[in-house]
Amino acid sequence: MKSSYEVVIIGAGPVGMAMAALLGRLGVDVLIVDRLAAIQMDPRAIALDNEALRILAMCGLALDDLDVVHIPAVNYFSPIYGRFARMNTTESVDTLPPLVTFFQPDLEAGLAASAHASGSVAVRRGVSAQVIENSASGVLLRLKEVDTGVEEDIKARFVVACDGAASSVRQSLGIDFSGISYSQDWLIVDALNVPEPVEEITFYCDPERPAPHMPAPGGRQRWEFMLHPGETQEEFMRDAKIKELLKPWTSFENITVERKAVYRFHARLADTFQVDSVFLAGDAAHVTPPFAGQGLVSGLRDVANLAWKLRAVLNSDLSASALSSYTQERKPHAKKMIRLAQFLGEMIMPANRLKATFVHGLAKFVGLLPVVHRVFTDMKVKPQNRYDDGLFLKARSKTEFVAGAHLPQWWLRSGQGDRQRSDVVFGDCLLCVGVDCDPNRLVDDELREQWQALGGSFFSLSTSEATRDLVGSWSVEGGNSPSSNQVLMLRPDRLILASCDAKSLRRLMPKVIQLFV
Repeated sequence: MKSSYEVVIIGAGPVGMAMAALLGRLGVDVLIVDRLAAIQMDPRAIALDNEALRILAMCGLALDDLDVVHIPAVNYFSPIYGRFARMNTTESVDTLPPLVTFFQPDLEAGLAASAHASGSVAVRRGVSAQVIENSASGVLLRLKEVDTGVEEDIKARFVVACDGAASSVRQSLGIDFSGISYSQDWLIVDALNVPEPVEEITFYCDPERPAPHMPAPGGRQRWEFMLHPGETQEEFMRDAKIKELLKPWTSFENITVERKAVYRFHARLADTFQVDSVFLAGDAAHVTPPFAGQGLVSGLRDVANLAWKLRAVLNSDLSASALSSYTQERKPHAKKMIRLAQFLGEMIMPANRLKATFVHGLAKFVGLLPVVHRVFTDMKVKPQNRYDDGLFLKARSKTEFVAGAHLPQWWLRSGQGDRQRSDVVFGDCLLCVGVDCDPNRLVDDELREQWQALGGSFFSLSTSEATRDLVGSWSVEGGNSPSSNQVLMLRPDRLILASCDAKSLRRLMPKVIQLFV
């Protein structure tokens, strides 16, 4: 056991282990600790979107490595109007499916394997952690073995708290966790060997008892049932009650109940995601109701945003003051996701039949309007992962690729016929990408050296077979090619630092470099 680490992560759930995998792949010296002795084998989180899948690939888990169920659609049913809304989730986004379900223990095991394979991540389970001292220069932690009570103190340059909604780290830092807790309890039932297969997610928005229903890997299905005032957890955990609830879908005798649990949902957001050298991520920073399937996804966005910044500061490529951009970027977007989940919750669990008649009727009527129909059907109701302020160069005018947004992921094809996603080809460094031009030749030696000193690289991307022979070995496949003769400067998390035409790169790059000083 060492006495000092570059980063200590508290909490080895999927968000904490994703952070460990990202940092490990970046060569950071990491210790991750968790109170539990082993991975929890209960399925909890269940949904991932294309953004989450893209981040998991950065963690070392490509789509082909994951056991997932591709969801073709999400339906909303009313006992009054029938199906009043439908989201189409068949078309890929950023080369990835927009919605899948997964089995959380398998995902956690995969992330743990990726973190271990990096060679720079140590794991200690059955250990709690307490922040003793926290300053801009580092953190002193006290570790305690849960079984024996043995304590030891260690130092870390940075600490990332991924210790859940009841985060003891957040509480010890005195960070307010404002928001609401829903008054309704929900029973969640996960079952195996269900003889009646389903492919789509359906929300039965019945004011008498709302009930989401969805498939999951391994022949699993999940149901969720809202409890009414006066109904108790003890009653709904009984097999007889679960049998009664599942009767519209399946025979209780033909299935294996893998998990049953009663939860109360919350919508809460930390005032800040950072105090000195300690950062919050995942549920420790924000808790989202499940109605949009964005709880775990938001946590994965956190670690993708933060991991490369910590590595850059540790390597002296980025000023420590720039770490304030983590809260600046992630907090507003997490808030938008909470609001989306609350909005969908109003449709899914109307308080009474009168409200259901109005809300569902309005949704069905508005959905008949072509513009609104496309927004909802194509999942454009979900806020884009785009930032108004942060560690990027805000553009004065609109361009094809807006600074503060994430670059779309393309399929690229090499001159030898190899086909790869652009994230794989680009790698995990700062990158200056020229479209049908060579950005390396557009800057002078001094500017080139300054960019490379930050760990930056140059890349030429072609939009056709003809230009590939001139500027680079990779071309964009399909009809979604970017416009020629533009340059994109990208962060390792694939957020656009700045974009310009080729002739403006020499003027713009010094301003981007200044962001890191």
